[in-house]
Amino acid sequence: MRKYSKRTVRPLLDPMVWITKRSPLANDQQRDIGIAYHASLQAILRGHGNAQAWATLACSLNIALMLCEQGFSAGHIDDIKHAQTAMLTCRTRAEIHNKYGFTGDEARLVMAACNIQDEQISMASKGQGEVYV
Repeated sequence: MRKYSKRTVRPLLDPMVWITKRSPLANDQQRDIGIAYHASLQAILRGHGNAQAWATLACSLNIALMLCEQGFSAGHIDDIKHAQTAMLTCRTRAEIHNKYGFTGDEARLVMAACNIQDEQISMASKGQGEVYV
């Protein structure tokens, strides 16, 4: 007796779409992504940070955590979470004093997380972040 099941029909896609999703980010794309969160980090470290710089940096840390969960630098999940906690402390302090800034330990944690993010971007493919966008 033959077994029947529902069959899912997937639309035909261009094979180049599949190849592009699995190819690594180009050097200029890696550079552009890195510039965004490194500029935000420098703005906050130098006392010129604002909510936009904070949000850009927080977004990059969220992406770093998602890439850790997918296996890119998976041993650094705790480091990323500590950096996210430092970012929340920074925002709480900014709501009170109207100035974004880090203490010494918070700055160290966030800079370490940015270094992890740099490493992840060099290894990840273009299609890695599509699930979360």
